[in-house]
Amino acid sequence: MDQKDLLPLSAENILQVLKRELRLPLIQKGRDYFVSCPFHQEKSPSFTFEPEKKIFKCFGCGFGAGNIFKLWAQMKKVSVIEAKQEIKKLGYQVGSEENWLEQEEISKEKKLFSLVATIYQHNLFSIAGKKALAYLKQKRQLNRETIQQFGLGCSINHQQLTNLFSANSEDAEHLLLTNLLRSKENSWITDFFTENQLIIPLQNEKGEIMAFAGRKIEVAEWEAGQNKYLHLPNYENYQKSSFLYNYFRVKQMGETDFCYLVEGFFDVISLTQAGVNNCLASLGTSLSKQQLILLKKLKKKIVLFLDGDSAGKQATIKLAIALLAQDIECEVINHSLSLDPDEICQQKKKELTQICQKKEDPYMYILQHFAQKWEIRENPQSIASFIRKIANLFQDFSPKIQEFLLEKLSAFANWDKEEVKETYFAYQSQIRTKEISKEEELLAYCYQNRRYWLIIQQENYFFSQSEYRYLYQLLHNYYTAKPHLEFNLEKLTVDNSSLKEKTRQLQEIIDDNLDQTSSNSLANFMKLLKESKHNN
Repeated sequence: MDQKDLLPLSAENILQVLKRELRLPLIQKGRDYFVSCPFHQEKSPSFTFEPEKKIFKCFGCGFGAGNIFKLWAQMKKVSVIEAKQEIKKLGYQVGSEENWLEQEEISKEKKLFSLVATIYQHNLFSIAGKKALAYLKQKRQLNRETIQQFGLGCSINHQQLTNLFSANSEDAEHLLLTNLLRSKENSWITDFFTENQLIIPLQNEKGEIMAFAGRKIEVAEWEAGQNKYLHLPNYENYQKSSFLYNYFRVKQMGETDFCYLVEGFFDVISLTQAGVNNCLASLGTSLSKQQLILLKKLKKKIVLFLDGDSAGKQATIKLAIALLAQDIECEVINHSLSLDPDEICQQKKKELTQICQKKEDPYMYILQHFAQKWEIRENPQSIASFIRKIANLFQDFSPKIQEFLLEKLSAFANWDKEEVKETYFAYQSQIRTKEISKEEELLAYCYQNRRYWLIIQQENYFFSQSEYRYLYQLLHNYYTAKPHLEFNLEKLTVDNSSLKEKTRQLQEIIDDNLDQTSSNSLANFMKLLKESKHNN
């Protein structure tokens, strides 16, 4: 349809969309229109449409959709972009005026977030923030300059923002939209961050604050294994999976051709204080498609700097493969300390410069890691396992890389290249035809993280295969005896050859397919559990 044939999204036309397409029986009261909220149950209609502003809000649940596109997106369970496309297909313009209004909304959000960040920072240096400031200075060994550089602050109670912004309904609505305020079932509004949490502002590529993360300052013993960080939920202008901490600063550093990629907030902050300025954090042990795009845009070599323990090495390998698969040049800091960069800055500060110089080629790092893990010497079985592992990790890489790896594997294993090639490609062919069973994947989840075992317990799930039941019972006994510890599958020893093969397969599933840091991991597990119970 030609643009000139499209109808403008006037207030009258928006009313037609609401009535005909969204089936909302609006009732006019004065200038505004009211209807029962489509997002919560209520006796008296409190969801309003204001024709003059072309905006929507609900006084009952605190929902504030903003314009027609956001409302359509929420009701139809689609993105705002898809909402625009669908409304355009109905014969309406989705251009200039609405885009200007959206930009105005974003501008308001930026100003509000900047103000909120100032409030949190003020809290930190007030009497109420005494405990949080002591934590940063004593526990984290940060000076005032660093604290201010990263805009760190703290929350003092669960009603501070609510009370400060309740007088201005428009500001409160924006904070609800961005999840800084949240509405309870009884329509009671409260702050997202509760009392005594350290607050970290998160900035986009331009350095504008678009979200916040919180960290518990005091952690009870029973919470030791749980995530200490609380991230502001995603909203339209912020998606955690598309974010890299400190990206905007690194982007501005034109004088360096590389940057360090670390895991957490305090890795970046502590390294910066120690003089290593070109650092950014993935905030997890995996990289999303959007994060990889951001890293590629930097046009810098990425130097991976994680914990030197077993889990850290595993995460390093996973990140390196993700980067190499996207043709992003990278290196790896190879150190043996069971410390993350933040802890190194605190405990081994004198060794930091030397550690930062321990850069290795990622391919050699991966080969050496698994050569040591499988203890390849003259044992043909270990050598075959080593070759299969590398074949699995790099199965989707170019023929040129595969050829390079075959040469290196031949040297590592002390096998003829043709022998290596036969094992290598035979296993890759096997991988493509192999299907992981649901029970096998469920068990892998349980071995990866205690929380999945707890769900299996609560659901009284029964593993149909005797070998899986035996391996599950071993895990059950361990978790029951040691309630605060995670299980390390690599340390499990079994005599039965069939069980050995099963444990090897479980470890491969954990290494290659599962990511417990993913925001979708729990949902994926629950879906898998439901399907498996149905099949059983």
